[in-house]
Amino acid sequence: MADWAHAALDRPDAWGDLVTGRRIGVVTTAASRSLEGSGTGPGKRPALGRRTDTVLAEAGATVARLFSPEHGLEGTLDPGESGGDSAGDDGVPVISLYGPRRRPEQRHLADLDAVVIDLPDAGCRAYTFSATMLGVAAAAAEAGVPAIVLDRPNPLGRTAAGPGLADERTAFVAPMNVPLRHGLTMGEMAMRDARERDYAPPTVIRCDWQGNPCPADAIWMPPSPGLPTSETAFGYAGTVLFEGTNISEGRGTTRPFLTVGAPFLSGEALNDKLAQTPLVGIDHWPITFRPAFFKHQGVLCGGIALHIADRRRADPIALVVRLFAAIARLAPDDVTASAFLERLSGGDDARRILLHGADPDEVLETWRIQATDFRRHRTAILLYPDDEAPP
Repeated sequence: MADWAHAALDRPDAWGDLVTGRRIGVVTTAASRSLEGSGTGPGKRPALGRRTDTVLAEAGATVARLFSPEHGLEGTLDPGESGGDSAGDDGVPVISLYGPRRRPEQRHLADLDAVVIDLPDAGCRAYTFSATMLGVAAAAAEAGVPAIVLDRPNPLGRTAAGPGLADERTAFVAPMNVPLRHGLTMGEMAMRDARERDYAPPTVIRCDWQGNPCPADAIWMPPSPGLPTSETAFGYAGTVLFEGTNISEGRGTTRPFLTVGAPFLSGEALNDKLAQTPLVGIDHWPITFRPAFFKHQGVLCGGIALHIADRRRADPIALVVRLFAAIARLAPDDVTASAFLERLSGGDDARRILLHGADPDEVLETWRIQATDFRRHRTAILLYPDDEAPP
């Protein structure tokens, strides 16, 4: 949560009557917190407060069950790690929705009066919290249990960029056909999904947001270990695609998704190649690094460091395409990609650039057309201002 906008959780006047005196389930995580204090006056700012379930309980709801997304209720589990079901400190059951089970079962919903969903998002289709939210909303509709989405701002702002899904393919890292960087909030995605899949839509409680991206000095509660700062969220929107390759995306360093490299790369050569096509709003420089865990653990890697210098103009999608093209030229015999790259990117364009030398300009133009068409058609479900709307 950040002080540049206020989450719906901070608007009890808008949701209090929907939960007071009712038995509810809550989908939440450690990053889903209220803001406390007005933050007015010189040097004063709001502080992170209590988690969703605590706020709802103090408003008179009976929290009967908690549901946790990937990374667990505390947001500390590594990617792909399932913590399993557990119990909170107060004995409330915590049902994991990551691992073998990706959505609640009917027995988890049958004794509830409502399900409240309050999850932050990273603004990127590949981040799995949106898939969890959509799965819960659909399951609640099937069970006849009202779902309530407490909305939060998109930290990346309204910009839409990158590929959609080829042939409408879906995966947990691509739960709906929107661009990789979609510019929607969780509530807007929930409305779109209910409309497209024809189920009862959840009630969306609006947050206070004007569509602007998260500023560098805003309060940031990491939703997962790989996004320790808001700047890493901007990098993630593009460099997440390296998760489907043998190139390190910086996990195991202090700057994940802002560090890219491999043992077979020269940082100087990669930086020089990338500099041939200037990237607006993104600074980069050559480095060597040694990941403490994940890919290439303990091995010296050459690569580049990234800094998001202008959050409104930076394009992490163009960045990753240029990086793929540069690496394809520098290390064609060393770079590899798995099927996960296609699931992350929604098609085979990224693989074609990295492994087969496809023209990056042609791919970017195709993605630009897709994103522009998406922006034109998303207006019907938007709840907040859109300064990225095409003419």
